[in-house]
Amino acid sequence: MGAEVGDQLVLMDIDAGRFYGLDAIAAIIWRRIQYPVTVADVIKACIADYDGSPDQIEADILRLLQGLAEHRLILVS
Repeated sequence: MGAEVGDQLVLMDIDAGRFYGLDAIAAIIWRRIQYPVTVADVIKACIADYDGSPDQIEADILRLLQGLAEHRLILVS
């Protein structure tokens, strides 16, 4: 469950009663993964959309996705 607050997104893990805040870029990535998509496609899209080192963008996305998975906010298959 999530709600937009300005340019951020607040997610709630109902079972655990915890809230998680995503900044603007993480919220954009969250919207991109609402439908089945490969991690590689998310990385490619972000590299095309944002300035920065492709290696750093990839590392940041992988860290975000790992954190979301660890908190059971996404399923990775």
